[in-house]
Amino acid sequence: QLDAQFDIPSDDYTLKDLKLEFRGMKGKVHFNLPMKDRNNNLTETFTVEQLRWKQLHFEKAHLSVTYDVHGIYGLFGSSAYGGYVNGAFDIYLDETFTWDGWVAGTDVDLKPVTTTLFPQYFLIDGKVQGKIVATGNKNELYQGDAEFQNRSHGRFSIAALNDLIKSLPKALTGTIGDQITRIGLETLRDFEYENIDGKARFYGREGRGHLRFFGPKGSRKFDVNVYDHRWKEEPRKTDTADAVE
Repeated sequence: QLDAQFDIPSDDYTLKDLKLEFRGMKGKVHFNLPMKDRNNNLTETFTVEQLRWKQLHFEKAHLSVTYDVHGIYGLFGSSAYGGYVNGAFDIYLDETFTWDGWVAGTDVDLKPVTTTLFPQYFLIDGKVQGKIVATGNKNELYQGDAEFQNRSHGRFSIAALNDLIKSLPKALTGTIGDQITRIGLETLRDFEYENIDGKARFYGREGRGHLRFFGPKGSRKFDVNVYDHRWKEEPRKTDTADAVE
């Protein structure tokens, strides 16, 4: 029987293809022989002062990965925008690398997240909690479920309407119809909410979901349906005839 542990010195690491940057990462690798069934052959534990993906960043992250003859299993967590994010994943060493996993967040402030990811489309200002559960393989997503609710009051703003509002004439030069349109668009763009309900389910590249905002001045309700209608070339008659011959 052999047991060994190696220390990984602190350093910065970058995965350019994935746009991931690990700042101040250090850890330990522990393995033992003979190999057993699970969770005790090879374990790597990492801590990261800051993890960056594109312009998003997560503080004080930790990751534990265990390997055995059947697969790779991981647990992770980190501080994120005033809240906490954690999750787990399993990757099985079969022919298609089947996987499953989940991610959950609590008290995460969405304003810096939506400002970074969707600056031209919409902004959600407020803290939320939510989770994502998914399973699939290296070729496709079998099923993914997502849901989140708010943890504080906040504001929802459709930034995509800003250019349309700016294109309308000013109050001194526009018609009454222009001013009514401006007021209507501004009312639609900004909404103070007290409660959020969001859910989505995807199968592969198709799915549906909804996003509901409720506040003292009414509600905003959005339904999203995603379908994959990419055209696929049908076999020609000559090809079919050749195949039959």
